[in-house]
Amino acid sequence: MVIKENNYTKFNHIYKNSGAPLYLINKAEYSLIVDKNTFLTAMITKNVIKNIYKQFKSRPASVDDLNLPLLFEHALVNHGLYVDDGNLVIESAGEGSPFSMIPLDRVHGICEFEKAVAIVLPNAIIFLNKHDDGVNVHLKPADMSLIDRVREIINPETHPDFDF
Repeated sequence: MVIKENNYTKFNHIYKNSGAPLYLINKAEYSLIVDKNTFLTAMITKNVIKNIYKQFKSRPASVDDLNLPLLFEHALVNHGLYVDDGNLVIESAGEGSPFSMIPLDRVHGICEFEKAVAIVLPNAIIFLNKHDDGVNVHLKPADMSLIDRVREIINPETHPDFDF
């Protein structure tokens, strides 16, 4: 279920440990799914996110090439991180979250920001807050075909993604 609330879109079907709903912020400068109380990554612009996806376009040759020490240095205590049978487990994401257990061979990279550490996946970036257990996720939008773009220009309400 999706509910419009102020300038944010509330997703009730995405869960966190606390059970609090997450919000999709869709502005010209950025697009993120965040916890209502944790807007720390809102300063990361769409261009920065686009560059992260470009920089980490492919997986490293080996899991050993990932910067796991950086991740564990900044997020171990607050997020309950551990590696279990080739999977990175993020306890702070919540048990029902699809981001609570990530195969390490799917991780393209790990990078650091002022207030967060980012785990880059092929179609998502998981931001783990350095100072608390906040978890924010950016979902890479699917590429639209030429016909879909023309349909959206002609009549935005008939676009297949416009089913709020």
